[in-house]
Amino acid sequence: MLKMVMFIILAVLAGLFIFQNTHIAEVYFLKWNTKLSTSLLLLITLIIGTVLGWLGSKAKKKK
Repeated sequence: MLKMVMFIILAVLAGLFIFQNTHIAEVYFLKWNTKLSTSLLLLITLIIGTVLGWLGSKAKKKK
């Protein structure tokens, strides 16, 4: 139950943070560059971090 409440609180805070940062930012990665909304960049980063954390916990449970 506590995990669910913490997840909801963090999801709401992340959502507020993402949707309040809507400025356009120029992103450079190696030889690739583009202009993205900061909120989209934050959302992509959050999703990648969540997936990597989930995969890491799955790998740890297999040991």
